[in-house]
Parts: sequence; structure tokens; C-alpha cells
Amino acid sequence: MRLVKFALALYLAMITAAALPAQSAKLTPPAAGKIQVAVAISDGAVMIDFAGPWEVFSDVMLHTKVEAHEELHPFHLYTVAESAKAIRTSGGMQVVPDYTFENAPKPNIVIVPAQNNDSPKLMAWICFDVGVYGCIFARSVRRA
Repeated sequence: MRLVKFALALYLAMITAAALPAQSAKLTPPAAGKIQVAVAISDGAVMIDFAGPWEVFSDVMLHTKVEAHEELHPFHLYTVAESAKAIRTSGGMQVVPDYTFENAPKPNIVIVPAQNNDSPKLMAWICFDVGVYGCIFARSVRRA
């Protein structure tokens, strides 16, 4: 039942995002600094659902005349969770979040991998605290 409620909440968030005007969905890079990409994790997070997007974002490089390697990467990636304690992924790996919902930088993009935790705090953070323009929801079909 909890999984059904969580799936419904995700569906509603996706429908809401799809209903926004097209211009609000445009990601405009900040004038200074990097595009903030948060990966929201909790126990049972599916590794491939967040490791894959993480790798894609981290491999993006801008081709400019700037020499500093750090300035060529336009994205700042970080993990965020309800607490600072380590979470255990679906495969058993432990991951320590970089931030909690309370102290995370405001993201421009949020990646939500499939996970076992149907946290109301996660949905509240995404929908109300963050108010992001771009969300990537990864949903795997899993039986409880």
C-alpha cells in the first residue's frame, strides 16, 4: 500500500511538471557558478538509476578557451537524503549523503532513483522546498 501511495505521489508530481508552461521548463545556467544537480537517495535506492545519470552529468564538459579543468564541468552533483547517515542501496552498497534536505544547496535539477523509501519528506522537499524545473524520476518495477 505504501508503494502505491508513493507511486501516486510521483505520478502527481510528474503530471504537475508536465503541465507547466514550456518556458518554465527551460534550464538556464546561472550567470556564475555551476548548475546544481541533486540526487535524492534513501535506503533501497537502485544503483543504476542514480549512478547512470550521475556519470552522464559528470562527463559533460564545455569546450571553451578556459584552461582550468574545473571550470569546464558545468554541473555540481551531490547526494541528498533525509538524514546524514549512510543509506544502503538495493545491491547492498553503503552511500553517505553529501547533504540532508535541510542543508542542501538549492538544486536546478533533481534526480530521484527508484528506491524502497516512500518518504513524504522527499516529496515535500521536491515539490515545495525546491520547486525545481527539471526532475528525473527513475521507476523500476519492483515487488514489495
